[in-house]
Amino acid sequence: MEREDADVVGGPNLCPADAGWMQSLFAVLLGSHFTFGPSRARYVAAGKQRRSSEKELILCNLLIRRSAFEASGGFDEALYPNEENALMERIDEGGGKLWYDPNLFVERFPRATLGSFYKMLFRYGCGRAQQFRRHPSTGSLMNMAPAGFVVYLLWVLWMSLGSWYPPPAIAWWLGAVPGLLYVLLLGLQVLANLPCFGWIRSLGAAPLMPGCHVAYGIGFWRGCFGRIASEPDQSLRSQVHIDRMDPGGTLSDNSPA
Repeated sequence: MEREDADVVGGPNLCPADAGWMQSLFAVLLGSHFTFGPSRARYVAAGKQRRSSEKELILCNLLIRRSAFEASGGFDEALYPNEENALMERIDEGGGKLWYDPNLFVERFPRATLGSFYKMLFRYGCGRAQQFRRHPSTGSLMNMAPAGFVVYLLWVLWMSLGSWYPPPAIAWWLGAVPGLLYVLLLGLQVLANLPCFGWIRSLGAAPLMPGCHVAYGIGFWRGCFGRIASEPDQSLRSQVHIDRMDPGGTLSDNSPA
């Protein structure tokens, strides 16, 4: 808080040690490069204190300097989720400094069931697409990969149903090669997870990774074509009274805001 070169500071959101079995598998998925890319730093204490971006910071563990928040216009209330990602992008583009500190962590349980976990990823994908529609930037391009994976799966399904079967060479390059590359990357991710998560959880999480990409990818396509909430009606805002206290505990103000 004393540093003048820090406008946004955050750290990881870690899975508690007493989490259930499925929750521990979700923690592996959240902390894997193959499923979350650089955003894995939101769920594991990765690296050292460093300048960062919205890709590594998460709203549940975030400090934003008030001046930076107000100068960037605050949250885009038409976005949910991803309202914090759009805000941090605007702060970054405006010259603000974002920092990631792996030692500044909180603990929070992941979703409890596979269905709720995939639903969360669906919402994340939808939110990212809507963020891109309202605030286009190159930072969201990497998040389009799962949407491409969904298109690839539909392509393979279309060929397998005999709707159209291309010449063998084209089928090999457009069907088999991407699939083999995907399996290879999945296997490498399992090996990379071993030092941190161990054999049992690393292997247990592996079959769930394709589902992560599918859920996020479908959500992304949904966000590309779905309706974005309109700007909130300012007349519907509730009046809020802010009580300000001085350090001695004496009530100093009670004014509507």
